[in-house]
Amino acid sequence: MKFYFLFLFLFSTLFGFPQISFDKTSYDFGVIEKGGIRYVDFKLTNHSAKTVYILRTDPDRELSIRYSKKTLEPDSSAIIRIQYNPKQIGVFNKKNPLYISSSNDPIILSIKGEIQFLEHNSLTECPDFSYTRSENPLQFDLNVHVIDTITNLPITNASVLLLKSGLPYKTFLTNEKGRVESLIQIGLYYVVVNADNYDTKEISIYLNRQHNSLVIYLHPLPPLLIVADTNKIRPSNLSIIQTEAPHPNLSITDSIKTIIVPKQEAPIVNIIDSILLQPLSLSNYAPNNIVFLIDVSTSMLNQGKLDLLKASMIQLLQPLRSIDKISIITYASNVNVMLQTTRVSDKESISQIIQNLEGGGLTAGDKGIAKAYDVCKQGFIAGGNNQIILATDGVFKIDQRTSELITQNVFEKITISVVGIKNSEIGAASMKNIAEQGKGHYLQINNYNDAKIKLIEEVKANSLRK
Repeated sequence: MKFYFLFLFLFSTLFGFPQISFDKTSYDFGVIEKGGIRYVDFKLTNHSAKTVYILRTDPDRELSIRYSKKTLEPDSSAIIRIQYNPKQIGVFNKKNPLYISSSNDPIILSIKGEIQFLEHNSLTECPDFSYTRSENPLQFDLNVHVIDTITNLPITNASVLLLKSGLPYKTFLTNEKGRVESLIQIGLYYVVVNADNYDTKEISIYLNRQHNSLVIYLHPLPPLLIVADTNKIRPSNLSIIQTEAPHPNLSITDSIKTIIVPKQEAPIVNIIDSILLQPLSLSNYAPNNIVFLIDVSTSMLNQGKLDLLKASMIQLLQPLRSIDKISIITYASNVNVMLQTTRVSDKESISQIIQNLEGGGLTAGDKGIAKAYDVCKQGFIAGGNNQIILATDGVFKIDQRTSELITQNVFEKITISVVGIKNSEIGAASMKNIAEQGKGHYLQINNYNDAKIKLIEEVKANSLRK
């Protein structure tokens, strides 16, 4: 009872109207994706013996508001529903003053979040009260349990990263029971799970209300793991101390002199990321004209292959400069130019196009290569790196005409490299032949770490000034 009166006193001191209460006065939407809910309900309750009236609000132009009622009898409640109507993507923080008859000062109701997709109907009115949040099937609680394969014990502080359309969506750390729970959107995710002294587990999975629980088993790593290349370095075992700045003529692995020590603070992956994402030096790297030719056939939807490719392409955008150009062509049953030759100045818009790539259909590879060369010639940079990057997961066979086209364009200073996404050895052999003929390189991407590193290193190697 003492606690109850103390609460009323504090509430009165804070708000100045002890007989009126809100269930909350602020709300964080977090990340709002395509189809996500953009409104929230604030519940106002009249605890007094007098009638209270909602007088008015001064809403922001990007807010729309509804009231379940404006007259509150004693011991009754009303709902103030506020919807955000974005005009652009990005972070928002809105404050709405609400005036009621029992207070001289307005109550500030605030909402914040981040819009990642601009809906065509984003300027619609706030939904009426026949529609409730509980009817929204797009959000649900995800439960993840991470377990040691040997001991069957829970793993504490395991990192659970959710990728959606190539972008990090959410990252969690498991609690002492090896568990984590969070509200997420329904959709297809690429999940990366790792922990200190454990191997990494990666899966592609569609998550929804019926399929909302993941049990991930991680296998312990050997006590000592000494390796030579970054693709095998485990951040859980080793950390590095950079003793020299990277030299432009060396790969990321060779350019760092390292001292292998027990892991302390910064994981090696974070250090590598910070180096890779630095803008390319104008003095060391020539301008790039990069044409992506992407296989979006049905098979690319399996095992998270398309998500890995999206992640790799979005990662590549970061070090590119406004002098660099990029084009995106997709091929399946048909060949489509998704992005005409564009300078890399508006990275956010290019990233959105990459995120929206969808798969489905058969394969029309030869036509795709011919179109890629046409587009590359249109954006040709004299003295620059003019490069086609073909990305696929299967066996890529070309006819004689396409083979001659590849050879001819080598003499015109256009190279072609091939990225294999979780493909077989048979598929890799055919792709290596194309890369060799086109004076490019063959890259194999099997996991998220490959996706973050290999494409950037390929473009750096090709654009390095001799």
